[in-house]
Amino acid sequence: MASRLPLLVARNGRSLVPRTSSRSLSTSDSSSEQASKGDGTDNKPPVQPFVTSRFQPGEWNYERTDPLYRPKWANKTKLISAEDFANRPTVGFSCEFESYQEGMVTLSWLDRSEQQQIYQLYTELMNHSQQKHGKTSHEYIMRVIAQKFNITAERTAATVQLMHNEQQILKNEPDRVLLDDLADAMDYEIKETIRDAYSVYRMKAPDSFVETPAGIRKDSKKWSVVEDLFDVDELMKDTIVRDEHDARLQIDGKIYIEDVDEDKIPIKLSKDCKKLLKAQKDLAASTKTLQSSTTKWPQKEESERRPRWKYVAQTVNVRELKKQNKKRRSYKNNNPINTLVEHDGTLRAGNMADVKMTAWKPVRNEQEHTYGRAKKAWLDLTVRGETGAWGKAPENRVQREGNFRRYLEEGPNYRKNDEAAMAAAKQAEDAAKKTEEADAEDGTGESSNSDTKDDE
Repeated sequence: MASRLPLLVARNGRSLVPRTSSRSLSTSDSSSEQASKGDGTDNKPPVQPFVTSRFQPGEWNYERTDPLYRPKWANKTKLISAEDFANRPTVGFSCEFESYQEGMVTLSWLDRSEQQQIYQLYTELMNHSQQKHGKTSHEYIMRVIAQKFNITAERTAATVQLMHNEQQILKNEPDRVLLDDLADAMDYEIKETIRDAYSVYRMKAPDSFVETPAGIRKDSKKWSVVEDLFDVDELMKDTIVRDEHDARLQIDGKIYIEDVDEDKIPIKLSKDCKKLLKAQKDLAASTKTLQSSTTKWPQKEESERRPRWKYVAQTVNVRELKKQNKKRRSYKNNNPINTLVEHDGTLRAGNMADVKMTAWKPVRNEQEHTYGRAKKAWLDLTVRGETGAWGKAPENRVQREGNFRRYLEEGPNYRKNDEAAMAAAKQAEDAAKKTEEADAEDGTGESSNSDTKDDE
């Protein structure tokens, strides 16, 4: 791969260095020495026991909040560096890229076999973590699988959720047919198209799926002014070392979201909410005592009671907010407190599952939302004991492979050939039935004529 160092432009006796791969350039040598020594976290055990893998830093996102936003480029296909691609001339011809390398483009496809390998590894890691540590984390497992297959954690989460939905269809709806043969045929055709596209440039297509590098946004490019008194090359090296050190600190110090039942996550309550709960309990107790002492009137028997509504409310002490000179909180908050739930005449403190169904729910975690159903099914299996909620289903591989071989031999119209053959067989069967009926009618007619002749 081309050099990742950006171009330096001299201006008024100074050097302008784009701040694309690092935050800033330091003129001291102590930063590189501290980064090389480390902070002693290499031998420090992780806070969470199920964290057994040590991730390698990848490419930062644009906001520089996630050092594993994109995996490192580990493909044999050489691409132009992100800095050179960002610093290319802004004016050019419509076809200025002579190859995919210069255009920083990769063509690849995540086929069904790789998706099944991802899901198989996901099930094995989840079962192993549950048996060995008694705790699991979907967020951590997605990072492990993404590092192994060299893809993003978001793509891994989407693949796991897709395969989980497919396995549940195979389990719960056996009469429903999944067109696996057509999916294999589509994978085959797309890969052939990618090979043809690369053959035009006399290049070899990637053997497996490859994530496109993150690159650099030109609109967010900033410059750091460095005097010519300092060695720019040495500053760049120190900055790269410090950048890797910061990424390592952020990766090793991350706390992953554990798989916990949201129904058991309580919500904090203030003194006012606790007073409301106590007052409601006292009122319910006094009402029950009053009903037991009075005469009971006969009531109509109800065969089945309809389900009742669940009411959720959040209490806000406006007087306290005025005293603190604060405005009312917006609906989006990451600290949903003072949430009460009333259901079937019972008032209780809300939990995280109740809060997520309201307008003041916390800001959504995109990755958690992506594999939300798979995570819920895993909790149904481990917490609630529902055996068929999660896991793989038996699959008829012989039929799928046979259909795919027919596709390779007969082409994409093999289904039409089957339909034509079935239609021809049905026509032949109908014609045979008509012939038998006609022969039967002729036989009965001849027998009746012979009987009349005998009578005469």
